[in-house]
Amino acid sequence: MLSVGLTAKGQTKLENLFSRIYFPFDFGVSTLFSEALDNGTLSKTGVEYRLKHKNGLYFRLNFDNRKSDYLLNALSPITNIENGTVQFSDIVIGPGYRIGNQKWQFTGLVQTGNTNYSIDNVAQNSSGFRKISIQRNLLLSKTSTGLEYYLYENAALTFEVSYLYHWQQKDFFIENPNGLTFSIGLTTTLF
Repeated sequence: MLSVGLTAKGQTKLENLFSRIYFPFDFGVSTLFSEALDNGTLSKTGVEYRLKHKNGLYFRLNFDNRKSDYLLNALSPITNIENGTVQFSDIVIGPGYRIGNQKWQFTGLVQTGNTNYSIDNVAQNSSGFRKISIQRNLLLSKTSTGLEYYLYENAALTFEVSYLYHWQQKDFFIENPNGLTFSIGLTTTLF
């Protein structure tokens, strides 16, 4: 009898811990203010731990992928390939706050982390030409604000706007290190 009571109490605590872990995923557009980059696509996934289910402090780890086409002049110091596609992989973490009622929640989030991308270059050697991929890692800050509409107690449709700042001014971010993303998606728990 005692073991049944302890098991039930232990499962309740475990359920409360897991019920505060949300998994947001979004799709959208990315606008980087670099003259060389076009508007691109965006996909975001993450893990979020909420201290309370609705209003209050939360922490989020995001894995974002941004993809943009580029067009450079022939004398660009970035690469000798004049046009192509570059994919940015961002890993950012930080605190946020949400406030609202049972159906609508407003969110604010400040994150920092890293963006990783590669640039292709063509080099000539004795046997012809070869493609070289140059990897870059830049410090990235992200500030987001969003709106959530709850379909169920633990599932919501989301709309989020984020401001990006690339701290090292290299490659595509020499003249302007800023960007914006707009996304829609869903956030939910597993249990």
